[in-house]
Amino acid sequence: MLHKTFAVIDLETTGNNRITDHILQISVVFVKDNAIVDTSTHFLSDADKIPLFVEELTRITMADLIGQPKFKDIAHDLFNKLSDCVIVAHNIHFDVTFLKDAFAKEGLDFKPKWTLDTVEMSQIVYPKIDKHQLNNVANELGIPLKNAHRADDDAHATAQLLLKIIQKLSVLPKDILFQLYHESRQLRFDFDRLLFSIYETNQTNDTSKFDQVGQLYLKQLEHETVNIYKTDIKSAYEKYLAHHQLEYREIQFDIIKDVYEKLINDENIAIEAYTGAGKTSAYLIAAVVFHAETKRPVLLSTSRKILQNELFENAFRHVLDALGMYIPFISLKGKSNYINLNAVQYLIEQHSENNDYATLKMKLIIWLAESQTGDMDDLNLKATEKVYYDLATIHKPELDKYHFKRMFTAVKNHGLIITNHYYMADVLVMFPNIHHLIIDEAHQLVDALIEKHKTKLTFSSMKFMLNQVGALSDEKLLYHLYEGTEDVSYYLLEDIIEQLSIHLHDIFDAINNDQLDAAVKHINLSQPLLTRFLATIKDKPDSDILFNHVSHYQMLIDRLIEGIMDNHIHISKRNHLQQVKISLLNHHGLDYEELFQQVTSMVLLSGTLEINNKFKHIESIFRNRTYETRILTDESMFKETKLFVPNDMPKLESTDEYIEKLVEYVALYVSETNKKLVVFMTSYEAIEKAVFYLESLSELEDYAILKQTKHVSATKLLGSFKQMKHSILLVTSGFTEGVDFELDGEKVIMMQKLPFRFYDKSSSFMDEELPRAVFQFRQIIGRMNRGNSKRGIIIVFDKRILFSNYKNAFLKYFPAENIIHSSIETFKNTLTDL
Repeated sequence: MLHKTFAVIDLETTGNNRITDHILQISVVFVKDNAIVDTSTHFLSDADKIPLFVEELTRITMADLIGQPKFKDIAHDLFNKLSDCVIVAHNIHFDVTFLKDAFAKEGLDFKPKWTLDTVEMSQIVYPKIDKHQLNNVANELGIPLKNAHRADDDAHATAQLLLKIIQKLSVLPKDILFQLYHESRQLRFDFDRLLFSIYETNQTNDTSKFDQVGQLYLKQLEHETVNIYKTDIKSAYEKYLAHHQLEYREIQFDIIKDVYEKLINDENIAIEAYTGAGKTSAYLIAAVVFHAETKRPVLLSTSRKILQNELFENAFRHVLDALGMYIPFISLKGKSNYINLNAVQYLIEQHSENNDYATLKMKLIIWLAESQTGDMDDLNLKATEKVYYDLATIHKPELDKYHFKRMFTAVKNHGLIITNHYYMADVLVMFPNIHHLIIDEAHQLVDALIEKHKTKLTFSSMKFMLNQVGALSDEKLLYHLYEGTEDVSYYLLEDIIEQLSIHLHDIFDAINNDQLDAAVKHINLSQPLLTRFLATIKDKPDSDILFNHVSHYQMLIDRLIEGIMDNHIHISKRNHLQQVKISLLNHHGLDYEELFQQVTSMVLLSGTLEINNKFKHIESIFRNRTYETRILTDESMFKETKLFVPNDMPKLESTDEYIEKLVEYVALYVSETNKKLVVFMTSYEAIEKAVFYLESLSELEDYAILKQTKHVSATKLLGSFKQMKHSILLVTSGFTEGVDFELDGEKVIMMQKLPFRFYDKSSSFMDEELPRAVFQFRQIIGRMNRGNSKRGIIIVFDKRILFSNYKNAFLKYFPAENIIHSSIETFKNTLTDL
């Protein structure tokens, strides 16, 4: 195939309907002998109208189409140019089917001999890339794409992507290429032909840079060059500022000084520094200077793996580059984060004609050949691929620990170790020589440690496990155990699985309706069935996979009844059984004194730590330790930001009326300002109600209504919001951390209610629920102060922020003259002041 001409195509259309919509622009880039040799681009004038959304997305207007040919005018010439070419596109199904129909209207039968989809190929060849939309892949690979969603630019970028894919595959050893080719025959398009062509032309099979484990080729660990010199914090900070061309900030240097002094003197401190103070760079500079001086390791923990990855991949390198140092640093996570090679071997050995199964195996083959860490967070799997991998880990639960051992050994030579709150306790246990600890996003530490001790169950996941056992007719686990035998015990086992499925439904239904006694009854009926099932298959040849699978299910059922009996169960109720979630707490509380017994210096940092100038809620972390507290504030932080609290809202209990009134405020804002808007709602249900009312308003017909759902990536949603000129984004409060809403000019945020999980007057409210809500509120409003403009309005539709006995915790940063409690008419006047 490599000797063929590749025709890389891209279409811009008025919509997705091949019958009624039209092509606005078509571009073809021809590639031969690993180079772009020709291009052909046309605007087409078949359409008599371009939808506003398409116009905004593509920036193609009717004016661009004046005097341009229709598709019929170019059809025959284009058809001839594409004949005998390998047709390539990014999401080829759309382009080829649209083109087929367009050609068919001109009496031409377009049937490409070979097709390649760069979405499919990039997902396999670049498994570390998160999203495979063309603009994202291009950005990750350094491919120029100035005008995304224009056919000429998109086709050229897709051609460049094709060349990069071919180049990357061409340097792989022949053994790896053959493995990829073997799996690729199950794919939808002709990637197998391309791989075989590359395999035939490849003359090398050098595997010396790989470790071989069974059939798998694993990248060997590269040795790092250390470059450390002693310096002081003032000099280090000045170098950092000069390198990145930043201005000196006294508060940022105060953080560096506080952190460094506590580390060097084996002391403890809790620091609250407002969002935007530069605390991340500050504590990293302090940690680097401390390690350079003492050679003692420092453990840094942050709240989530995504922030851990940000520290590891970007923030640390920015500091080290500025200082001209290289200190070995490493990112450590739990064992389950590292790839299970036994499970991968199992997957490779299984034959399946399933496209997703083949894609998963190919991803793993390439990823293992380039990953030094084996960290699963670097591998982006689709939902179905993740299911297949998880099933393989159940079949092969014994973790080979290859990559985990490699990382464990490497820690001994690393001075700075990065982890997350969830795994921090395990790191401390494994490495008793770590005595210095920096905890960022410390307000989330307690929740993370509690979360670690939970078992989570859903009806869907439990049902899926039973379905994987299957029946003889399903060709699943039970079928493979009894295939070719005359043993009739499978009838008994089929009946047991059927009964377990009924009991599972009744268990979750009872729990969702607060009938825990009924749930216990059905669990008690399930347990002897599971015991009987396992006893029946225990001594059968090749029963290990099925036995482990059902044993895992039995363990979860046992944990469920323990949680119910000990009252260590939290239930997220839903209208649909498939959405019910159950959390089980494994232990009675946490002993922080024991957890941190080896730590001689502990630094807690966050944008939100104190409540009413008190740090009471973190006393359990320090326990009997002596510690200082520091609150670093900027009095001018919200000087240009108004807080508006409507006084004409219906009661909170009147949900429909309440949301209708909220939507009235939204409509007024966009009609008066013609700008985009972010609205924080309390739940997905509230979002759906708001969207219903918003979509019925004629004045918003030019606005795209974007909504957060459980299945939409926050990054993707925010990317769409930033790209569109007229859009309203509705999200929950959980959307906040690490997200910056970059609006044009002024920044405006609306909040339906204060972000309490629940309102409770029990003793835990002031110590637990209030701090959690205040932290989340400050995380949201902190986004107002990122970027050059700090001017804006925060609208909170919850009068508790003004009249509750805890109001000052929320109003801490707002000047009194900036707080407005009035009607929608006043709100309209307030908008004119922006």
